[in-house]
Amino acid sequence: MIERRAVEAAKIYPLAQAGNPPATVFTDVKDIDFDSTIRYDASSFEHLDRIVQEEPWIDRDRVMIDSLKSLGIDVSASLTRYRAGSTAALRT
Repeated sequence: MIERRAVEAAKIYPLAQAGNPPATVFTDVKDIDFDSTIRYDASSFEHLDRIVQEEPWIDRDRVMIDSLKSLGIDVSASLTRYRAGSTAALRT
């Protein structure tokens, strides 16, 4: 097991901030419950849409972005395909 001191000695920051790196904040989550159950329903697509909307995209991601559009997940728009109706659109 990695010692806590070794982990806390790591510095994580964007390369652009290498000249003046901010302090790295570590949060110990060992006592926090996390539900890692994969849900095979519309909530999976809502979660994926949230990630698409929040994370920055680069040109190499274009193929994945184009594939997600067929599910109604678009970088520039909210999830549209099944919000307007029912989850029946997910089965098409």
